[in-house]
Order: sequence, then structure tokens, then C-alpha cells
Amino acid sequence: MPDHGCCRKKCCEKVTEEDRVALFNGFWELGLANFDAQNVFLSRSVRQQGVKRRRPRAKKAVHSANPRKKNRLVFDKAYSRAYYVNVGGCDVAVCKVFFLATFDISSGRLTRAIGKQRASG
Repeated sequence: MPDHGCCRKKCCEKVTEEDRVALFNGFWELGLANFDAQNVFLSRSVRQQGVKRRRPRAKKAVHSANPRKKNRLVFDKAYSRAYYVNVGGCDVAVCKVFFLATFDISSGRLTRAIGKQRASG
């Protein structure tokens, strides 16, 4: 896994490269047995909560390059997410980029896994 430098949360200082390799291997071993087990793992590693503070900003229209899609307004987010990895029995808060890179997954995969678990649970 490539080193992405250190973010403002200091993720690379809180989680060692050896821990990241162990997390990666454990996650992908789950998938060999059951893809749904990976989704449960991802869903439990992300905590979603309502936004506590909003900054005033203008709503802006997002224009699609695809003529079949309609232009839409983008509103402020209704929730925020916190990402955690378990190191030595403790949950350690990390940034989204670090989380996705550790498990080598896309943001879309994570969103689908969380949505699927929230819908079924």
C-alpha cells in the first residue's frame, strides 16, 4: 500500500504500516468466505451522525455533461461520517482517504456497503 503522506489527523502516525497490512489482509480474507461479511465490517467501521454545525453557503447548481441527466441543486449534507480502524483492540479515528487506501476500496463500494447494511438493519 502506498504511503499517502500524513494528513491533518496524523493517521500515518497513529496506525503503523504493519497494522495496515494486517487490516488489509483480514478484510480481504473475509471476502473469500462471504462478501456480505465485508459489507458488515465496513458498515461497522463507519459511524454516521447528523451534522452538528452548518456554515452558511449558497446552494449551487451542478450541471451534468450528460444530456440525459437533469441539472440538480446541491444542498448541505444531512450527515457526517467518521472512519475507524481497530488497532490493538482500540478503535482509531482515521481520515476517509486513509481508510479507503488501507482496505483498497473505492468510495462507491463503501457507500453501497453502508447503504445496504442500513437498509437491512
